[in-house]
Amino acid sequence: MSQHGAPAMSYPAGPSWLAGLAMAALWLAAAALTLAWTTLAAAQAAALLGLIGLLLSGLAMARYWRAGPRGQLLWDGEIWLWRSRAYPAGTEVECPEIVLDAQLLIVVRMRNRAGASWVLCLQAQSDRRPWLDLRRALYARAPMAALAADGRGHS
Repeated sequence: MSQHGAPAMSYPAGPSWLAGLAMAALWLAAAALTLAWTTLAAAQAAALLGLIGLLLSGLAMARYWRAGPRGQLLWDGEIWLWRSRAYPAGTEVECPEIVLDAQLLIVVRMRNRAGASWVLCLQAQSDRRPWLDLRRALYARAPMAALAADGRGHS
């Protein structure tokens, strides 16, 4: 195990049902507002454009959710790897940056040395041990990466 206390681990990434549920809730709120607006709109053309925009935004959200990155995020105790269909052998990535931590869902942003970047929604599963290992690795690694970036880290 590394000096950071985080065990080596592998965690699956793919479309998160929690993220999908959040997007659906936002879309339904927008749908309610759009439908209320169309009943009040005097111009039929504007109401029709609003409904078309609502439909297109729903389709775009569903497509974005389904086409999200799928693969494995790996921590070997020293480096992070992203393994996917495009990178079957894995590509080394910078320490994933935590964008949102909602306890059962963590959104991270990461990029490899070639400049490719991903935003992953990592979601807790029924087996909590891998989830806790992932959280330990993300939080144990992040402060050390910040220290190294500031030039205060020690090798």
